[in-house]
Amino acid sequence: MATRTQASISVLLAVGTSVLAGVAAFGAAAVSQTQYAGVVTAASVTPLNFQSSGYVENVVVRPGQLVAQGQILATQDTVQARAQLAAAQASLTNDQSIEAADQAAVTADQSRVSSELSPQVQSAQSQEDQLQVTKAQDQVTQAQQQASASATVDQQNIDQVDAVVQSDQSKLAADTSTYAEQCQTSPPPSYTQVQCDTLKAQMSSDQSTLTDQQGLATSVRLQATQTEAQGAGAVSQAQISLQMAQGLESVQSAPAASSTVADAQAAMARDQAQVERDKATISKDQMTVQADQLALYQLAVTAPFNAIVLAVNGQVGTLADQAGVRLYGDTSATSAGQQDSGLFSLLPPTPQATGSTPSANSEMPLIEIRAVSGWTVTSRVAETSLGEFTPGRRAAVTIPSAGVAAVKGVVSAVDPLPIVANGSTGYNVVVRVTSELPARVLSGMTADVALR
Repeated sequence: MATRTQASISVLLAVGTSVLAGVAAFGAAAVSQTQYAGVVTAASVTPLNFQSSGYVENVVVRPGQLVAQGQILATQDTVQARAQLAAAQASLTNDQSIEAADQAAVTADQSRVSSELSPQVQSAQSQEDQLQVTKAQDQVTQAQQQASASATVDQQNIDQVDAVVQSDQSKLAADTSTYAEQCQTSPPPSYTQVQCDTLKAQMSSDQSTLTDQQGLATSVRLQATQTEAQGAGAVSQAQISLQMAQGLESVQSAPAASSTVADAQAAMARDQAQVERDKATISKDQMTVQADQLALYQLAVTAPFNAIVLAVNGQVGTLADQAGVRLYGDTSATSAGQQDSGLFSLLPPTPQATGSTPSANSEMPLIEIRAVSGWTVTSRVAETSLGEFTPGRRAAVTIPSAGVAAVKGVVSAVDPLPIVANGSTGYNVVVRVTSELPARVLSGMTADVALR
C-alpha cells in the first residue's frame, strides 16, 4: 500500500502533467475552440474533534467515504456514560414500582372507608364536597394547560436556536467555499495573502461560533426537558389532589364515623401523601435519565455537512479532546507508519487544514473532511478566446479519469496575470463546480470545460 508521501507525489505529478497539457492546448487553440483542458482543485479541509476529553471507542468511517450531514463518524468511550444511564433507568423503574404499590394502597384504603360506611351515609353528598371536587378538576385542567403552554414556548426556543445553528453552519460552508475558490486556485490565488489570511481567520471564528451555538442548543434542549418534567409533576400532583377529593367526597359528609372509619381515613391520607412524594421522585428520575441520554449523545463526532472523509488521525483507544489527537515523538516516523498503526488518510503528510507541519508532541484533528461542493477547475485559455469566459457564464465540466461527465459549473474568475507559452499568451480561468462530485474525484485530476 502506498504511503501518504507517495500519494502526495502522485498528486503533484498529476497536476504537473495536467498543467503542461493545458499550456499546449491554449498555445495551439483557435478562436473557435469550445472545450478547454483544466486541472481540478478540491475544496478546503475541515477538522472535526470531540467536545470533551476522552478515549476513542469507535471510528465508523474511512478516508474516501461519503458522509451525510448529521451522520455519526466516531464515538468516545461510552462505558461510564452508559453505566450512569443504566443506573438512572434502573432507579426510575424502581421508583415507578414503589409508586404503583403506594397507589394500590390508596385504592385499598378507599375501598375500606367505603365498606365501613352505611349505604345511607355513602349516598349523601354535600354541596361543599362537590365544590371541592370541582376545584380539584379545575386545578388539573389548569396544570395541563400550563404544561402545554410551556412545551410550546420551549419548542419555539429550540426552533430558534436550531435556526441559528443552521445559519452558522451555512456561513462556515460559504466561507470555506470562498476560501477554496479565491485562495486555493493554482496558480495564483485570486485573493491577496492578507485577504486569504483574513478569510482563514474568519473560518476559524465561524467554527468557534458554531461550536458555541451547538452548546447553547444542547442547553436549551436540556432546559426544555426539565420544564417538561416539572409540568408533568404538577399535573400528577393535581390529579392526586382530585383523587383525594373524590375519595373523601362521601366520607366527609358522614355525621360521626366510627373509630374504624377514622383510622381508615387517616391511613388513606397518609398513603395519598406518599403517592404524591413518589410522583415528585419519579419526575426527578425522568430528568436524570434524559440528561444522561443527552450526555451519551454528545460523546460523538458528527458531520456538519455532506462531505467526503479525507483523513482519520485517531484510532480506538486514542485519547482525544477538543484540540484533536496528540502525536508523540518523531512525526515523520508517525506519518510513514500510519498505515501499519491503523491510521488512514488521503492527505499528504502536511495537514491541509492548518497549513503547518506537525511537530513532536503536536495535535492533529481526529477526522478531516472536505465538502462535496466547492470544487474548482482551472483552465488556461488563449487570449483570443478569453472574451467568452465572463464571470457567471454556465459551463459543463467533465472529468474523464473519474468517470464524471458534464456536471454543472459556472465561470467564477479570470486571473489577470498573463502566461506566455509557445509564442502565445493565455490566462488562467477558474470554473466553480456547482454540482456535488463523487468520492473518486481527486485534486489534480485533468478536466475538460465546455461553455454553455
